[in-house]
Amino acid sequence: MGRKPETIGAVTAGGRHPTLYRRGFPIDLGGPHAPSGPPRLGSEVFCLLPAAGGRFVVLSYARESPVPDRERRGEKAWEAFLKTVKLTGRKT
Repeated sequence: MGRKPETIGAVTAGGRHPTLYRRGFPIDLGGPHAPSGPPRLGSEVFCLLPAAGGRFVVLSYARESPVPDRERRGEKAWEAFLKTVKLTGRKT
């Protein structure tokens, strides 16, 4: 249930430029037995970073509120975080 990931661009993280994805996921805003319309969706933005040994790291930012963040506080913090990511144990 939710929305499949859609490509929204690229980002710089961990010295790489991975693809950035966004997906919607259902959020719980009421009683499970109360009648309601279509499920409200939160939003998750994520990227996959290749790591050593065939592994990968998922970096994800999720917002569960259906109310828009007009000042983009969470997204600004997410973008600042991505700039600081460093992978250890990776051969350069």
